[in-house]
Amino acid sequence: MLEPNDKLSIIDLYRAYNKSIDESDPSAWADTFTADGVFAHPVREYRGRAELESFVKERSEKLPAHPVMEQQHWNDEIRLEGGSGEATGGCAVLVVGVDRATGKLAIVVHGLYQDELVKVNSSWRFRSRALRVL
Repeated sequence: MLEPNDKLSIIDLYRAYNKSIDESDPSAWADTFTADGVFAHPVREYRGRAELESFVKERSEKLPAHPVMEQQHWNDEIRLEGGSGEATGGCAVLVVGVDRATGKLAIVVHGLYQDELVKVNSSWRFRSRALRVL
């Protein structure tokens, strides 16, 4: 069973993940994963720090041409289980922004994350995170 402090630390990891991708910070985003961490995106899988950073760099380069600007990631329904330095979890994810053509709120992605987490040097990290788009 996860201790309350571990649950809070994992929720903070989720926050750091969202903040770093929303701010287009490849290094900070890769820091939310273990050195050999995996992000399973519906298009392809990114494994290890270099590939994780490349995901955010490539995404950031495409954003100026994307029809939805000022994108932000939001999580809800966070589920966490585990203990002894390992956990599984997940949450709903909603990526929203402003439609360039209309100026109105637009939903970019609605999906679910499924996570494997591990405590490394007293900090929680994603061992793997899989995105399923709904």
